Amino acid sequence: WFMDRRAFRAIVARHKRKRLNTKLVLLENVKIHGNTLGEILKPHELHSLAMAAQFKEYSQGQVIVRQGDVGDAFYMIETGCVDVYIREKSET
Repeated sequence: WFMDRRAFRAIVARHKRKRLNTKLVLLENVKIHGNTLGEILKPHELHSLAMAAQFKEYSQGQVIVRQGDVGDAFYMIETGCVDVYIREKSET
């Protein structure tokens, strides 16, 4: 089988636009201190964030980040759910 170059490029471009729009919608609705990013940021800032965002999948039970790790990423959950455990400070 084969695919014409124009058809391939059109499919890839359509997929990229769809993923970008998915990221934009997700980002617009992220709440930080009672406001959404859509309310806080300008459209071009949201677009820049969406362009920089990368999708990553995690398996059930996989640890994403541990308490005390350096905060070097901003995670958003598109689908599924996560459990968050906060270790209490020991009173010693």
